[in-house]
Amino acid sequence: MVHYDAVIIGGGGAGLISAITAKKEGAKKVLVIERREELGGMLNFNINNAFGKGYYEEMITGPEFIQRLIDEIKELKIDIKLNSMVLDITRDKIIKIVSEEGVYNISCSTIILATGYRERPRGITNIPGNKQAGVYTAGAAQRFISREGYIPGKEVVIFGSSDSGLVIAKQLTIEGAKIKMILEVTPNIKGTLENYERCVENFNIPVLFSHTILKVEGNERLTALTISEVDEDKTPIKGTEKYIPCDTLIIAASNEPESILIEKLGGEINSNTLGVNVNESYETNIDGIFAIGNVLYPHDYSEDITEEAIMAGKNAVRYLNGERFSLEDIDVVAGENIIFVSPSHINLKNAQEQITFSFRPFTYCEEGNIVMYIDGEEKIRVPFEMLYSGETMKLKLKKSMLSYDMKEIKFDII
Repeated sequence: MVHYDAVIIGGGGAGLISAITAKKEGAKKVLVIERREELGGMLNFNINNAFGKGYYEEMITGPEFIQRLIDEIKELKIDIKLNSMVLDITRDKIIKIVSEEGVYNISCSTIILATGYRERPRGITNIPGNKQAGVYTAGAAQRFISREGYIPGKEVVIFGSSDSGLVIAKQLTIEGAKIKMILEVTPNIKGTLENYERCVENFNIPVLFSHTILKVEGNERLTALTISEVDEDKTPIKGTEKYIPCDTLIIAASNEPESILIEKLGGEINSNTLGVNVNESYETNIDGIFAIGNVLYPHDYSEDITEEAIMAGKNAVRYLNGERFSLEDIDVVAGENIIFVSPSHINLKNAQEQITFSFRPFTYCEEGNIVMYIDGEEKIRVPFEMLYSGETMKLKLKKSMLSYDMKEIKFDII
């Protein structure tokens, strides 16, 4: 059985950066496993100048960013397996792979999960109607435009205001399609305020909040949608129905972390995001298995993923050299008004001098306070004027503010 020092599962930007970092830090045999036919993931289709700042110190497009990383991968002689699906991993770090070569196992000393997230298809969003042509996920639409060179339709409705929906709205408008509207079932935007301003307001794209789709019309091809307003419980309101002619529906609902591999192994999963819980070193509760990027939770900015990938690559090599990270953790939990907090565990012995906590509120908040409790006692209160449910907030604390006798840190919004 072939053995590697470090195996990275997922060949998107996060996986490539962590592989490069691990190799540079001293890992001799490094492997990247990617299930698609090429490295790069969705960044291959993202033409926004929004990548590279945290790594190459300049803003470049997704394809440019990925190509530079691939050049480094080749230069460092990091092994790559494309068209290869990981079926299973064990606590002994045996990885079962299926590819054109068949089904086989490899072993390794440490694993970094960079599997990203998966788009929620139409079936999960419970949109009624026939299986007409003209219904796509945002990712599929991006691939059509960037790789195939054509737009999926001319009159488009986008269902969901996640960042992927906002970006594809801008991209389709530039390519000549008419975005009739973006429908959002909640009262507030689900993407970041920056993307909303850059992709929606700058292009005068209409957004209908608290609206849902009642029916998809058409036989072989989508011809129209029936939509309506919804109440606070997301129940359609009778008498508010509207008929919207269109030839394309793009579903941009919230994405789900691709966490099944670690979940099957007994990994700790966040019940709200379905993402992987990690400690301050990005190690999961499974010894020697790290996780980074969108498999934790949907990230807003590529710089944050880059930072995680570099840290995980370094920590994987520290693990190879005999260091361990999961000792005497302080639990980090989310209050009732917060979806998640990451990291979910802190080991002060391994923490850097400044610890960054990432969290996201359940709903839009105009004003209030972010409160940190330590073992039930309020320690920090930070006032704010506005928090968006689609935007991850960050709070940085000095390590010196925490102590080894602490049991629990809790964040909430009041």
